Amino acid sequence: MLTAKLARLARLAILCGENQQNGFGRNLLINTMERSVRISEDAGLVGMFADTKDDNATGYYMRFGFVPLKNNHLMLYLPIATIRQAFKKLYQSHAWSVKQSNTTPMT
Repeated sequence: MLTAKLARLARLAILCGENQQNGFGRNLLINTMERSVRISEDAGLVGMFADTKDDNATGYYMRFGFVPLKNNHLMLYLPIATIRQAFKKLYQSHAWSVKQSNTTPMT
């Protein structure tokens, strides 16, 4: 029997209203993705699952590339390969922007 190793994110929520819409949830999710990639290098994770409580939460995760399962739209999946690719693009664009800012003439 073939089994796959997956990380499961059961709930991620910013409950206090004054802390919502400030990027805390995004930062926690990105940190979780980074940790999953690191764990995948040692333990062979192939992806992440996220349990969502409603359609709004599902939509939020889908913005990060998660895909709902066909038999349960509140359970989403994101392959580790997709996370690695996204981080690679992010790091390349950041390196490009740093390089560009370093070539700006001083006035």
